Amino acid sequence: MDFIENPEVLHEIEVSRHKDLISQEQLIDTKIYPDRLSFIDTLPKGISYLEVGVLGGDFAIDVIKKTSASKAVLVDPYLTEDSFERQYKVKRWSDKKFHYKFVKNRFKNMLNVELYAGTYKFFCLNRPDTFDFIYVDYHQNKEEASYNIFQSIQRLNPGGILGFNDYCRYGSKEADGTISESGIIGPINYFLRNNKDWYVYAFAFNEDMMSDIYLKK
Repeated sequence: MDFIENPEVLHEIEVSRHKDLISQEQLIDTKIYPDRLSFIDTLPKGISYLEVGVLGGDFAIDVIKKTSASKAVLVDPYLTEDSFERQYKVKRWSDKKFHYKFVKNRFKNMLNVELYAGTYKFFCLNRPDTFDFIYVDYHQNKEEASYNIFQSIQRLNPGGILGFNDYCRYGSKEADGTISESGIIGPINYFLRNNKDWYVYAFAFNEDMMSDIYLKK
């Protein structure tokens, strides 16, 4: 057989297959931005802010300065190498044991900023704080991403915005040679399918399409 003579049967099967999509109704008023810095220009002044997965504090410092945030809590274990060495052409801290010291020094003159050294799970177990804008940039797997979504919606003030980095799919090579799939598309789409009172407030495409997605209720 050189070709399938009746491809329409296969086509109908593919068309009718369940797909991991966001409903049109949850996208009607969605705004599009070229990157996340353009998006934060639209945020109101004086917001309270929670960031999970801080790395060097690059996004956090822009949010805090541009919004004149009334309060900011930056949650991270602070035990990571500087993965932005490629962009900056230099390691901003020489070893992961200096990660916390680097970020602490960067925010030392901002009295409204608290560094919380620990996991998001530990933070959620010990702190009742709520926020106007929550941004999560730390998901090691789909289970953790789902946990982060659930916990974040409990801590969002009415009318607040919930943001997630890595709304995309990408793979990384493991030590055994297998490719593990990362990204938060699956958990976010599942959440939206099962919570129709939430909608996509905005997308920020970012460089290399490592997109942000922002949700509201």
